Amino acid sequence: MASGKPKLLLVGSIAPVIYKNQHRFERKYKVQYFDFGCTPPAYECIEECNKTVFNYLDSKYGGKWRREVRPNVMFLEEEK
Repeated sequence: MASGKPKLLLVGSIAPVIYKNQHRFERKYKVQYFDFGCTPPAYECIEECNKTVFNYLDSKYGGKWRREVRPNVMFLEEEK
């Protein structure tokens, strides 16, 4: 993490999608979204990283962040 912030990993396509309030979420919860586009690493790596960040957010903020996070963050549905 070059920025020092945890990253929630996304897999998009050629054209990245930006949600209207995603920057507010990033500032509020001190995380960043990172979109690999159409060339992601192995899904096992994304799963492990995102689940680690989910645990961090749960321990620091409880479950309220889950109502505000982008719906396309991978592996979040499995955690509910």
